[in-house]
Amino acid sequence: MSENISQQEEFSFQENLLDAFQSFGEKIADAIPRIIMVVVLLVAGYLVAKIIATFLEKGLKAVKFDDLAVKLKLDEPMKVVGIKGGLSKFLSKVVFWLIMLVIIVSASENLGIAIIAEQINKIIEFIPKLISAVLILLAGYFVAVKIKEVINNMTESLGGSAGRVIASVVYYFIMIMVIITAIDQTGIRTSLISNNILLVVAVILIGGAVAYGYAAREIMRNMLSSFYSKKNFYEGQRIKIGDLEGTILAIDNTSVTLQTETTKVIMPATELVSNNVEILEE
Repeated sequence: MSENISQQEEFSFQENLLDAFQSFGEKIADAIPRIIMVVVLLVAGYLVAKIIATFLEKGLKAVKFDDLAVKLKLDEPMKVVGIKGGLSKFLSKVVFWLIMLVIIVSASENLGIAIIAEQINKIIEFIPKLISAVLILLAGYFVAVKIKEVINNMTESLGGSAGRVIASVVYYFIMIMVIITAIDQTGIRTSLISNNILLVVAVILIGGAVAYGYAAREIMRNMLSSFYSKKNFYEGQRIKIGDLEGTILAIDNTSVTLQTETTKVIMPATELVSNNVEILEE
């Protein structure tokens, strides 16, 4: 009797194993058409995406879009982040991968892999936010660069490196705020970071303004002296200041160049205001 039970168990195991292989084979047979369709879909989608991207890149290059981008300095942010090949190539790659994402979602749904499709759909939904953030970064970058150039031009006459330092501080402050705004646009909360950065930058700016004002006080005195001295003094006029006697060769924003009988003397413009000046020849 024990032999019969053993034979029955062996037969039941073989039958279950056969059923498992049969079920597995049926699932493979059912999946093969879907797999073939997905492969065809991926290959066709890749070819379509590649063709569209290639035509887009060639079309942009044909209308000299890259040259326009260089003139508008649209290529500078790409250089900063290390993107090479020109803006037309970059845009064509973006379009290529957008098409491929849509194809991959469709392929995942056909295979019944819902989790992949859901994750890629989240990426696709995130893309508009990402584009908005990139546009904010680009606009902020151009504004920061222009403001930096304006400050450099305004402070160039003061001489030294103080003007460049102020321009750089303002530039980085603007860029930090632009980056925070761009990150916030993507949905990431940045209120705590922005508040702390604003506090730190405000302290730096106030300290820098005080230091710069203290360091530039002599320069400002000379500039004001030069401005008011030009009403009474001019180039070619012969004057005497203390022991110095000579002809004024030049009066610029901060100094006066005097030609004496033996040498050329450059003195601060404040000398014309703070000392008694004797006019020898008009």
